[in-house]
Amino acid sequence: MKKCIFQIFLFIAGVSVYGQSTATYDIVFTSNWEAHGPLPGSSAHFTELVGATHNSNITFFELGGIATPGVEEVAETGADRTFSNEVNRAISAGNASQYIKGPNLFFNGSLRTITIKDVSVDTNHPLISLISMIAPSPDWIAAVNSISLLGTNNEWIQNLTMDIFPYDAGTEEGTGYSLNNPPTNPKEPISSIRGMYTFNNQKIGTIVFTRTDTPEPVDGGTITGGPFTFTVGDGIADNVSGVTLDGNIGENSQWVVTDDQGNILG
Repeated sequence: MKKCIFQIFLFIAGVSVYGQSTATYDIVFTSNWEAHGPLPGSSAHFTELVGATHNSNITFFELGGIATPGVEEVAETGADRTFSNEVNRAISAGNASQYIKGPNLFFNGSLRTITIKDVSVDTNHPLISLISMIAPSPDWIAAVNSISLLGTNNEWIQNLTMDIFPYDAGTEEGTGYSLNNPPTNPKEPISSIRGMYTFNNQKIGTIVFTRTDTPEPVDGGTITGGPFTFTVGDGIADNVSGVTLDGNIGENSQWVVTDDQGNILG
């Protein structure tokens, strides 16, 4: 059997990375409704902006899908009791983590934004869905579906801006700014009404997600020890002691194992 003597160095190659399991965001919705022509009088408003942080096991609404009772209630009346119950059931099942409820937006002043602060996401629930009724209307909504704030490199996105367009929830008849119209029976899929009815092709608004917490640096540190003598191929586990870890920061770490010449062993 061949004996191999080498000294182990374990370390994170390179520099610190950011690997937090949670992040906090402010959400700002800015209306562009007035670009679509005259608003329906003093009653024109976006209802309370509601939603959830969740995972991919659940979708609360989507283009081409059929509106749930909760989405129907929001789209037709702006009320959110049924929708909040749907989110709370998802929370109990582990598929959502937070119910989001922001203010409404009336157009009787200069304010044109809805702001929601301190929305928390985590690696198990990195998606956000939001919905608000365009009121008064039959069942028109401004919404975003399952937006991930976790980037392709598994780091939290610092800033994300999205244009929002109007949708028809497919639950009530009507082509103008009116309430209490006949129900759509059977329900139709949620659909885009961009360029239809009272809307032109412009966005109805813009939504911005801005990360507000400070990323914590993560560094695997350096493990040193040895040298250790291992017998290769004898089928006996080789255990070592006297190993030290220095300079590690953060919740999770990973290392590269090298010999004393810097050759990667594992």
